[in-house]
Amino acid sequence: MGTRNLICIWYKGRFMVAQYCQWDGYLEGQGAKILKFLLVPGNIERLKKGLTRITPVDDQTVQDILDKHSYSTFKNNKKVCECGSAVSFQEPEKCFPSTLNRDTGAKILDIIAAARPDDYIPIQLSLDFAANGLFCEFCYCVDLDAEVFEVFGDAVTIPPTTGDGNEKIEQIGKNRFVEVCRVAEPAPLMGKSMPRLLKSWPLDQLPKDLDDMLAQVAADNVGESEYEDGEHEDLEDDVDDDESEADDDAKEVVKDVDQEDDTKDNDRKPDNEDKPADDGDDDKNTTNDDAQNPANEDQKAVIPDEYDPLIEEEKKIFKDEKERAEYKKRIDQIAEDMIIEAEQLSLRRERERAAMQQAGTAGDKERTFTLSIRETK
Repeated sequence: MGTRNLICIWYKGRFMVAQYCQWDGYLEGQGAKILKFLLVPGNIERLKKGLTRITPVDDQTVQDILDKHSYSTFKNNKKVCECGSAVSFQEPEKCFPSTLNRDTGAKILDIIAAARPDDYIPIQLSLDFAANGLFCEFCYCVDLDAEVFEVFGDAVTIPPTTGDGNEKIEQIGKNRFVEVCRVAEPAPLMGKSMPRLLKSWPLDQLPKDLDDMLAQVAADNVGESEYEDGEHEDLEDDVDDDESEADDDAKEVVKDVDQEDDTKDNDRKPDNEDKPADDGDDDKNTTNDDAQNPANEDQKAVIPDEYDPLIEEEKKIFKDEKERAEYKKRIDQIAEDMIIEAEQLSLRRERERAAMQQAGTAGDKERTFTLSIRETK
């Protein structure tokens, strides 16, 4: 399922890994995989050692890496890249190294923990995604300095700065992404936001399994909101006051409109007041006018500009998924045709071989040994 998420590792006072993942960001997905990794004895120490072997890369370096990767050969019904990576035919044309692939997810922990001294492990930090409260649905952070595992979900408003605004906030717990999100571009419709902390565990007191993790997260987030205790009550009072004022304003507007309509009706009134009015026609005209008003209002509706990037992104995602499905269908058809052709070729060769054997046997039976004319003489 396309639940976007971010998987981070904090080590030696900074983010060493911020891996963007496109799929299964919920606790039962990537959260369960990370927990399973952390529960294996020795994995944390191997992870620390592997982090000394990674190489941070920027956008240009990533592009250079991708330009060097292409599927040039085929083997066992798979296409094989020059780097040795083998994938099925329906995969994208570009070969993405696993550490730069959006599909890797929590496997990034296993890759880093298994890294050897001579391995090239490119890592691109995708910290800006943490500020996208619209699409970043879950975040996970393994802090190897404080030795804690943190789970984040949804988004909250970034706390306001005090003084000259240059103060530094310790990046841990609920403030893990404060500094990152302050400098990042705000998400469409969301403004400045950051991931909300759901639960934090010391690495030596981790949940025993997925069910235990889900139960603890649920217990710590009953009735939680993005507002601090005591603040949301004032906000609710303000909302009630605003609604009351809005109701009063609406009543005044309706009253003014009614008076204006009465004035217009009087102006349009014919000189012969004794002529009876056709109430049925008036009611019919009024009903028709009322029925047409909603349509007119809908025609005047304009989509705000801030929705454009969101709409374009959703269109792109839909287009990519459609093209991927069509590509997979074509590749599957090609693979099926190749299998059928190979079977037909095999049958044809078997028939030719059988025919040759049969012809050879028949020739042996018909061959007779006779003396030549010269030997007879």
